[in-house]
Amino acid sequence: GDLNNILNWNTNKLPSSEWILIEDSIAKSGSFLLYHFMHMYSVHDNVVLLGFDHTFSNYFTVSRKMGVNLLNIHEENRFHYINGLSCPYYWTDEVNMEGANPSIIAASSNMFVQSEEDPMRELFMKVKTILEGIEGNVCLIIDNVNFLLNGADNSEDIVSFLQYCNIMIKERQDDSSFVSLVHNDAAEDLNVVNMIKYQVDMVMQVAGFEAKYGGVDGQITFPLNKNLPRAHFVYQEESVKFTPVRR
Repeated sequence: GDLNNILNWNTNKLPSSEWILIEDSIAKSGSFLLYHFMHMYSVHDNVVLLGFDHTFSNYFTVSRKMGVNLLNIHEENRFHYINGLSCPYYWTDEVNMEGANPSIIAASSNMFVQSEEDPMRELFMKVKTILEGIEGNVCLIIDNVNFLLNGADNSEDIVSFLQYCNIMIKERQDDSSFVSLVHNDAAEDLNVVNMIKYQVDMVMQVAGFEAKYGGVDGQITFPLNKNLPRAHFVYQEESVKFTPVRR
């Protein structure tokens, strides 16, 4: 089953101008939803991915299994990857996409050491510049908010950064969307996570079951949107199958 059909969304879009927070756990990752959304927007629209959780090589490999060649889409100027795993002082540099295996320096909390430029402002300006150069709908994705929260001296700066990203998407006034993912069991300050949840338009909670439940790997619930049905999901070799849970 297709998740958009279950939720009565446009076939290749997320709800327009909305900030969607995927809330998962380390034990049951919701990153498959990021791939799902990237795949959707890569068909006709644009994707900007700020990557802390995985390298471009990882995204390239998994996307190829789903029938999407990110290098080709990048060459069409419709896929932009901002490398959050690069050198601390230049961590907002866009990854070199000449090949599928760019050299990436391991991330560390040193990225938040103050350089001549404030790193969060530097990152915001990078995202802003890319978004301003894109015509048409775009899905802005941040794959691991925890990395930002747990490394920052001031978590309020991170919340502000996320709010600015949300404003930039909403100001486009088209079918663009903002997606971010947070691990609810890896946050040093759950109050900050709750603050973020208060700001978003939609929370997609991904959870597993204590034991295998009728061949189902987990479920997605929508605590802020009671009108949306729960959805079960099953991992398949090259995709994820979704089924609605009847009330």
